[in-house]
Amino acid sequence: FSSQMQISADAIGYERLGSLLYHQGLTEYLKQGPTREPLYPFLIAVSMHIAGIFQISYYQVEKLFQIIILFVSQILIFFTLRKLKVNDLICAITILYCAVSPLIVNAAFSLFSEIVTFPLMVAIVLIAAYLWHNLNKNHLQNTMIFSILLGVVFAKIVYVKAIFEYTDPNLFKEFHI
Repeated sequence: FSSQMQISADAIGYERLGSLLYHQGLTEYLKQGPTREPLYPFLIAVSMHIAGIFQISYYQVEKLFQIIILFVSQILIFFTLRKLKVNDLICAITILYCAVSPLIVNAAFSLFSEIVTFPLMVAIVLIAAYLWHNLNKNHLQNTMIFSILLGVVFAKIVYVKAIFEYTDPNLFKEFHI
């Protein structure tokens, strides 16, 4: 909690958009573009709102949110590895790596949107595994539920990083679609 967020490059834009959402609302944000994916600036706006209530810097609230996001990501990784029946030692090493990796820890303490993609990417893998399992077992109701859930998570990740929307047009040629 003693770390300091460095505000530079894209972080300046995220901070500006979060402030715009916080002070002027969604209507003004939409009038100006939107120029970026909306989910991360919305998280910053929520941090600013909570910080305003407690009279503290929004950086402290944002760091707490991002630590929680990192922790949720680690829990999802654990459940995903369990679902995929990965060896206990490999599970432990993977979770430890996620806790001490400079890249991952830096993402948790920077004002960049990548941290929000971590749990969403893992959730995509986990939900897809459950979806595949239910599809193979012919559980139609569960298959539909996990399909909708997967679509929602894909939509959320696109609202964090639009690059996830990209689909190679040649991808479906083999399926004759």
